[in-house]
Amino acid sequence: MERILILSATEKSSETLQSFVTSFFPSHHIEVCYYGAEGRRLLQQKTFDFILINTPLIDEFGTDIAIFAIKQTTAGILLLLKNDIMGTLCEKLQKEGVFVLSKPIQRQQFHQTLILLQGNQRRFFKLVQENKKLQHKIEDIRLTAKAKYLLMVYENKTEEEAHKFIERQAMNTRKQKKEIAKEIILRYDERI
Repeated sequence: MERILILSATEKSSETLQSFVTSFFPSHHIEVCYYGAEGRRLLQQKTFDFILINTPLIDEFGTDIAIFAIKQTTAGILLLLKNDIMGTLCEKLQKEGVFVLSKPIQRQQFHQTLILLQGNQRRFFKLVQENKKLQHKIEDIRLTAKAKYLLMVYENKTEEEAHKFIERQAMNTRKQKKEIAKEIILRYDERI
């Protein structure tokens, strides 16, 4: 179940947005707030998949919290702006990664934008997951390289011998190579 945060200045406009969202995505969990400050607190406490901001809010216009949300979360952001100010803000916000839609909104246009935002968000989430996997691989390689270096320095092994030693230890103890590398680093860290 995806979580959506709606920021809107009035109860009526937030109810309209809720009805639009639930008509297309009935199983989504929706939270509503009326202030940018309240939205920032929620974003620091909870994770949302989508954030819909209907400008202006009670305590701010809404562009600042949109940029804050882009930098602090992985949520997809949709900002609703009056048509007469679209030109001045649209380009800047889109460069930041904020989806912008002009008001008044039509139900079908809103639905299509949410589908685009959802597709974009899924693609982004896959990239984030892939990035995390790569970061873990890089960390594993770094640990193994350091352990091999320590074996070369303190046990006079060649790089190939150090590599085979780590692999053999991992196989014999049924541990991952990175665990063996950490053990080697801990053993020789005391000498450094």
